[in-house]
Amino acid sequence: MMNFRSFGWYALGLGGLLFSGCEKPLSPEILAWRKEFLCDLKPSDPLSLTDAKGKLQQEADVTLVGKVGTGKLDPFVKGRAQFVLSEAPAGGHGDEKDHDSTECIYCRRRLAEAPLAIVELHNASGAVIPVSAKEALGIVDGQRLVIEGRGKYDPELNSISLVAKQVFVDSKK
Repeated sequence: MMNFRSFGWYALGLGGLLFSGCEKPLSPEILAWRKEFLCDLKPSDPLSLTDAKGKLQQEADVTLVGKVGTGKLDPFVKGRAQFVLSEAPAGGHGDEKDHDSTECIYCRRRLAEAPLAIVELHNASGAVIPVSAKEALGIVDGQRLVIEGRGKYDPELNSISLVAKQVFVDSKK
């Protein structure tokens, strides 16, 4: 016969199994990359992608703020720590939970004129990390990030190439 105390432990164990999820643990390699690239303190004075393009005619260190993705395509590259960063809404615009930048006229106009940034994470030997940035950093499409790195603007492609040194996740989405 099961007493109240035994039932409590049984229920706790069963609840732990049911609600713990089926996520597999992160590999030591993923944990190491997150420790290397993710930072807890938001870098100061980040530039929008539009503001950065004028300052990146030559390769230079820069801090950018942007939003993962473009709203159209998957921003992540499978098997490579590379992703697309687009112009983030200006100031407090778009901070509302139900704001959709793909439907907002102001955001769409701003995005149409702004460059995109192609962000890469490199290992110690300078090669792109061979796993998706989504997995390496635990980021998702639509998140606002502040990224410190080294970049250069390409006027022909209207894009910024950025090798990230530090990534701050400014919103969970």
